[in-house]
Amino acid sequence: MKQKNLSRYKIKSPYPYSLVIPAFLVYAILYVIPAASGFLLSFFNIKTFKISSFTFAGIENYATVLRNPYFSVAIKNTLLFAVFTTLGKLALGMSLALLVNNRFRGVNYMRTVFFCLLYLIMSLLD
Repeated sequence: MKQKNLSRYKIKSPYPYSLVIPAFLVYAILYVIPAASGFLLSFFNIKTFKISSFTFAGIENYATVLRNPYFSVAIKNTLLFAVFTTLGKLALGMSLALLVNNRFRGVNYMRTVFFCLLYLIMSLLD
């Protein structure tokens, strides 16, 4: 059996890690920790925000949600909303990209309007 040459995989510098570690920390702080704490808190009944009022419920909270007759309606509405907004954004984005990429009279005006509207929408979302 032939041995593979692993010397080409040696780390020569810690510099790449120093660039990646801050991104992983921000991701962990903003996404992983809140998701994990939300998942853990879903197993408790919480009356107030005092830790002494937390009572362990197990999977009873999930069973209650699944027994709710409006749960299937909420799931259906969420999926429909996700599909139609994604398709709408994709169609609008592609049509605007094709519009500002073509060569015609007034294309610079259209690009200006496009980027001004984009800036306006982004500022409204903040």
